[in-house]
Amino acid sequence: MCANCGAALTGAFCARCGQKVKPLDPTLRELAGDVAGELTDIDGRLLRSVRYLFTRPGFLSREHAEGRRASYVSPLRLYLVFSVLFFAAASLVARREGMFAPENTPGEAALAFNAQDAFDTWLPRVMFVLVPLCGLCVMAFTRSARRHYPEHFHFGLHLHAFWFALFALMAPLEWVVSKRVSDAMSIGRVLVLVVYGVIAFRTAYGGGWWRSLGRTVGVFASYMLLVGLALFAIIGTALTAQ
Repeated sequence: MCANCGAALTGAFCARCGQKVKPLDPTLRELAGDVAGELTDIDGRLLRSVRYLFTRPGFLSREHAEGRRASYVSPLRLYLVFSVLFFAAASLVARREGMFAPENTPGEAALAFNAQDAFDTWLPRVMFVLVPLCGLCVMAFTRSARRHYPEHFHFGLHLHAFWFALFALMAPLEWVVSKRVSDAMSIGRVLVLVVYGVIAFRTAYGGGWWRSLGRTVGVFASYMLLVGLALFAIIGTALTAQ
């Protein structure tokens, strides 16, 4: 009998509430085995998801859409893992590049401080609006797939997870190379994102390469417009706070 809901048990999990069957008074050995199993399962699913995110664009989205989800972490969790790294790297890059560097006057220094503070504070919050909008952009350019919005949203989460991971990995390298090499790396990053997007669209939604390229360009262009508007709004927040 399930200790949680009282239903009859027919396996390792309760068919009614889903609770795993565990001893009510476990031994130390059982506790150690349970902890080891939980850690191995979480780490294994995360590492497997990260590996496929980098090596097989669109594969995780297709697996999720087709119901094969137990072996991977959720799209939202994967996004959150890499968003933490991205926002930290983005803040450091903004400071290094002097995007909000103070000038000569106290007023300009205050404006620079407000701009950097607004960037650090509002960018993570704005992304929680932009990512769902990215799902709408994907939905607009993949109407022939006839899928409901959540699947496009999950695809957008996987795209962002890769974008964030790539930026977080490359940003520190650009600190130790020359300006010319750094510029080349930035261009290379954009090309990687485009190629990744094309493969991801083809894997997750099907269709030919040209169709996938068109979807990628359309989504990227419309989404970058939304990102630009969000950045202007952040800068406007800094100006009004002065």
